[in-house]
Amino acid sequence: MLVTWDQTANAIYLAMGETAQSASRTVQLDSGTLVDVDGFDVVVGIEIINPYRALPTSDIMAMHIPATDRSALERYLRGLSGQSAEISSTPGGSPPSLIQREGRIAVS
Repeated sequence: MLVTWDQTANAIYLAMGETAQSASRTVQLDSGTLVDVDGFDVVVGIEIINPYRALPTSDIMAMHIPATDRSALERYLRGLSGQSAEISSTPGGSPPSLIQREGRIAVS
């Protein structure tokens, strides 16, 4: 999973997998959570505007998430919503601080 942080828009984009994938459509879960899915309704990316808020985590996790990204996504979302001290296994601090410094990171 790749995470991109846009400081100007105060938004993150969580791209599933390690390569860019095309979305067939976008599902809006709430006013700030947009989920891109492919032709088989598999999640290819998630845009979260104003990520430090109550997130529709259970709605996101109920969607068809690739198995290779499911665990990392769940940890990351829990970290954003403050449900866990462990945000991911990325060394060097929390992904949000790494994202702000580097622009894009891989989360495993």
